[in-house]
Amino acid sequence: MQQFVGEQAQRGITLRNEDVPERLSGVKTLLVDAQLVLQGKNIVRQVAAPLQICDVSRFKNQRAWMVLTLVVSLGCEGYAPLENFTRDLNFARERLLHQYPQVDILPYDDGRRIETTIHKEQNGFRSYAKCDPAAILAACTRVLDGKERPLSEKDVRDALDAAARMEAEGLETLAFAMGWNPELEGDFESDMVFLGI
Repeated sequence: MQQFVGEQAQRGITLRNEDVPERLSGVKTLLVDAQLVLQGKNIVRQVAAPLQICDVSRFKNQRAWMVLTLVVSLGCEGYAPLENFTRDLNFARERLLHQYPQVDILPYDDGRRIETTIHKEQNGFRSYAKCDPAAILAACTRVLDGKERPLSEKDVRDALDAAARMEAEGLETLAFAMGWNPELEGDFESDMVFLGI
């Protein structure tokens, strides 16, 4: 947390009240490593006191988060918000592209409302799609929820409701999905696995 505060100061972001970063002033939920709280650091207490405390390790270990990290990193080129996001979180995009080289791209168009990159893996080709939540969900039959399971109507409703809430707050939403083909041909944007928004 001290590192975070120092980085904000270097960027010229002022602190609200005494030691609470301005950037956190409107946040309702903050992920803080529980160990920092247990260590009793004053800066952590001041920042986190009005917020909900979560054990960040339970998020780091989820397969869905790791896959979402991969799809965001591999599909961010040319889209500045995602490029900045992957750079800020040190997602090691170059290393991932070396491991999963991109062999094709299905560019966005108004009819599909999806952009998909296709990457070589050991036994075939993985597609990573992003863009309009409704279009992504329409291309999915499964969801990654710890492990893959069928995508239910409730899953679709919940995801679209979440996207609508974010958009009502002025945010732009992107949904992400992945697919698999053993050969570099066929439909890479159907029977996909929904990853998140």
